[in-house]
Amino acid sequence: MLGQVELRPDYPLITRRLRLRPLSAADTEDLVAYRSREDVCRYVPFEPMDAAGVAEKLDSGWSRQAIASEGEAVTLGVELDGTGRQIGDVMLFFASAEHRGGEIGWVLRPGHSGHGYATEASHAVLHLAFDQLGLHRVIARVDARNDASLRLGKRLGMRREAHLVSNEWFKGAWSDEIDLALLDSEWAAQHAEGQRPCSWSLASPSLEPPRQRIGERNATVTVVGHNGHMPHQLAQVNIARLVAPLDDPQLADFVAALDPVNAAADAMPGFVWRLQTEEGNATSVRAFDWDVAGSAGVIVNMSVWASVEDLAAFVYGELHRQVLRRRREWFRRMNEAYMACWWVPSGHRPSTDEAEERLRYLRDHGPTPHAFTLRRHYPSPTTGGAGQAVHGAEEWLCPA
Repeated sequence: MLGQVELRPDYPLITRRLRLRPLSAADTEDLVAYRSREDVCRYVPFEPMDAAGVAEKLDSGWSRQAIASEGEAVTLGVELDGTGRQIGDVMLFFASAEHRGGEIGWVLRPGHSGHGYATEASHAVLHLAFDQLGLHRVIARVDARNDASLRLGKRLGMRREAHLVSNEWFKGAWSDEIDLALLDSEWAAQHAEGQRPCSWSLASPSLEPPRQRIGERNATVTVVGHNGHMPHQLAQVNIARLVAPLDDPQLADFVAALDPVNAAADAMPGFVWRLQTEEGNATSVRAFDWDVAGSAGVIVNMSVWASVEDLAAFVYGELHRQVLRRRREWFRRMNEAYMACWWVPSGHRPSTDEAEERLRYLRDHGPTPHAFTLRRHYPSPTTGGAGQAVHGAEEWLCPA
């Protein structure tokens, strides 16, 4: 059993892109903006709410700032850093002191999916659950039709523990429930030294954020912005020409590898964002149609990273290498450049049109500060050496 339990975090919780804090009456308009929507309420245990309904919830517990005993919960607003705008909320419920059990739930404002915000916020709340409240087990109860939440649970490292068939009369029909779970031992293994690094660890607010630090390669000075974030981040696009349609059995192993590879990318240090649809990947995104070249179609991958080294650590990591070794089975050989990198202001999310322009430029002009490769890249514009090309490490020359 737990001893005396008290969870009183220092707010706000600050992650790489978000601020989590208790809800208040000032959030009423933002809460109504998404909790009044039928599509948001479809799979969750509440009906659409108006301002009066939200006010009632705030008075009855949503504004709680701490957990002092079993049966209490905190619901934290998720605010996009630097905007002051709330884009969702995450709930942590202390279900049992005897069994050290809790439950997590999340709601995200439509229009903000596909950026990893819900994953980042929920992971921060799991830090509270395991590292501060000392829970043994945290569950998430998900409607079996809610594919987006099931994928989110998987990205958090939660196991699919139970499938309850027609267990509840829910909003006019019998529904199935999927129970996801995560143990403290599994959480510890995820964060153990030498295991998968935690890319959502809570940042410690500081009155004097570091103004610069020395990069690992070439002793590059990297200037940090006033809020602790890099002024520039690295965008990348890479494309592939398919040898067959994605639903062809020849590509079955590639399709099966998408989720674990994407989850590995999401968990890497320095990962910021990747292009994805509600399916959790970008295979259905239409772009680069002009570059099909007689193939079965072009698929595109786009992402943003903190640095060249962070991107390279993923690209040339063993899991991604395993996929690269089989690329000839799934993709046509390309003589033209198929990957391009460029620097973007922090917070910028590149469009596919932007990516197409950068790749075209790279093909026409070779590596330049406007568009470059990992093998021959250019420092961030904030370093003062943006015009000087840098050659990648020897192990970057042959990815497979």
